[in-house]
Order: sequence, then structure tokens, then C-alpha cells
Amino acid sequence: MPGTVHIAEVGATIRVRISEGNGTEPNAAYNRAHSIEFPAIDHISVRSWRPGDRFRAAQSTSEKRVKELLYALHLEAEEKALWPVATIGERIIWIRGIHSPEVRLKGAGSRLIIEIEESGE
Repeated sequence: MPGTVHIAEVGATIRVRISEGNGTEPNAAYNRAHSIEFPAIDHISVRSWRPGDRFRAAQSTSEKRVKELLYALHLEAEEKALWPVATIGERIIWIRGIHSPEVRLKGAGSRLIIEIEESGE
């Protein structure tokens, strides 16, 4: 992290980067109350979702099963089986197609934002 990974099976490239700002200006796309904060990050992993995974989407008041969130996307079984998520440790921080919360790094005098974006092949 930061970095780029191409997933041929789903026809997507996922990019992770750290914003250049110092994190003091709120991002209008996010509600700070729904941010996820980490003191340090070794790496971010991209994998397929697994049964039992849970995620708290942006603007949601509670975690939901990933299976329930994907149902709303009307995916075919083959698509759903390969659907990518990004994790820090075991915690899911991003799901393709789901509005994800802001992810922040806490540090000495700085609060950097991790940005995850997807593009087609």
C-alpha cells in the first residue's frame, strides 16, 4: 500500500493510495462519524468475500452481512462468488459497488486518508 492490483476474473483494476492532504479538511463525500480509523497499517489485502463476512457501509447504523449487501446488487452466482473486498487484517474496509466509509490513518500530527478506487480493464 499504496498500490494497484488487476483482477482479470472480474475485469477490474483496484488502486489504493494515501491522500496528500493532512486530513484536517472534511471530505464532503463522507460523514466523519462513519469513518474507520487505524493507528497503523501493514498492508491492505484484496480478496473475494467469504460467507460470514460483515461490513458497515457508509451512512449505515450497523454492520450487515456481505451476502445481504450483495443481494441488492442483483448479481449472478458466478459474479457474486468472485466479488472483491479490501481488508485490513480481518476487517473489511471496501466492497466493490457498495458505498464504503472513509478510512483514516492516525499518526503523529497527521490524519491521512486511504482512498480505494476501481476501474475497468
